[in-house]
Amino acid sequence: MPPDALLECYAAGQRHFGENYAQEICDKAPQLPQDIRWHFIGHLQTNKVKPLIEAVPNLWCVEGVSSEKLATQVSFWSTA
Repeated sequence: MPPDALLECYAAGQRHFGENYAQEICDKAPQLPQDIRWHFIGHLQTNKVKPLIEAVPNLWCVEGVSSEKLATQVSFWSTA
């Protein structure tokens, strides 16, 4: 969904939004209010973890972590 559509939902009270492409969430999050709780719901590649965490400070959760290595990276970058 484009940021305008998300802003309409936000105006109606929605605060949790999901995205399944790392690049999409990284592009949209800075354009939208910081109290949004973002859910990353797609397959996350290890090389996208750091950019995702840095671009989306209000990332609420990463759903579908597929390996221990990926979980370790997400944990490391989210606390760095």
